[in-house]
Amino acid sequence: MTAGNAVPGEGVQCEHCAVRSRALCASAGHEGQRELRRWSRIRRVAADETVLPEHGESGFVGTVVAGALRQVKTMPDGREQVVGLVFPGEFFGRPFRARTDFGYEAAIDSEICVTERLAFEAVLRRHPEVEHQLLLQTMNELAAARERSLLLGSLDTLERVATYLLVMSARREQMLSRIGQDPRLEVAASLISRRDLASYLGTTIETISRHVHHLSRGGVIRIIDSSHFEVLDHQRLLAISGVTHDDLRLFDVVGESAAAEPGHARPAGAA
Repeated sequence: MTAGNAVPGEGVQCEHCAVRSRALCASAGHEGQRELRRWSRIRRVAADETVLPEHGESGFVGTVVAGALRQVKTMPDGREQVVGLVFPGEFFGRPFRARTDFGYEAAIDSEICVTERLAFEAVLRRHPEVEHQLLLQTMNELAAARERSLLLGSLDTLERVATYLLVMSARREQMLSRIGQDPRLEVAASLISRRDLASYLGTTIETISRHVHHLSRGGVIRIIDSSHFEVLDHQRLLAISGVTHDDLRLFDVVGESAAAEPGHARPAGAA
């Protein structure tokens, strides 16, 4: 099932948006925001629903409002590789291109704000402040992706699992209220299946399970269920991961972009 293209309608109520201060549209002036509202609408997508198909028509772009999307690429042998996750406040889609490079699917039940692509491109041409912010965000994402590739490539599989749990626990305020967990607890919510996680971290399902149970037996985490893990000892998990707090910031590019721009505050709980 695929989320259809956006069409102009009543628009969206930006003043009630949970990611208003964090999203790309926050960089627009009054007129730019008015235009974006006219061409945007909120969509709710179920877990595993296709939002934009790989190499399909790029009819719209968007921002995740709640939940998360996974970014996927099909390998020559037919395997689907998870190459990234898109969190609340983050932009997805491909402006100025008729076809998508990657597929986007809902990792969990999610809410997205989508804008018709051609209308979005027109806004970029008329409002250079939005184009500037998109360029800044894209350059930061590219630099962070290179750093993440080097970082994860230097870690063993246990360290990668520990790093993933740290990243997801830092996202808990964004994620846990939607899935019935107390965000005051340090809980890591895995948004993708063990199969997808193994693909994302470059290992096997069996290795993921073995490492999770090793961390549980060692008192570092508590397994709540197959997708949720309470972090009992943050410092030990950080030591096992082999990364630093500065390294973890590579996984929150939008937060870094917003912090770099005047008038944008870094939200609490961001990695």
